[in-house]
Amino acid sequence: FDSDADSRARIVGAVTAAKIAQDAGQPYTIAWTLADNSTADLDAAGIIAVGFALLAHIDAIHQRSRALREQIDAAQDSQVISAICWDAQPEPMQAELQPVETEQP
Repeated sequence: FDSDADSRARIVGAVTAAKIAQDAGQPYTIAWTLADNSTADLDAAGIIAVGFALLAHIDAIHQRSRALREQIDAAQDSQVISAICWDAQPEPMQAELQPVETEQP
């Protein structure tokens, strides 16, 4: 899944709609376009799982940035600061997709 600003807004909107449908006892399914341009049909639980995966992804980035900030604040000189880097890329956002079961006529 993508996690740029537009994608985050779409995920939050879809999660909100799914939760509203769940709370109203209504079915919910969305055909979601994935980062590789394929699609997955997600039910309410599926898109909510994507929302939780997004939350974990963003939190991991935030935690890494806080750790780097602590290193910067503790640095005694410019050489130490120069050695601090974002050396690891955050893991791509992953969500376990469960296929939506549809009724067969």
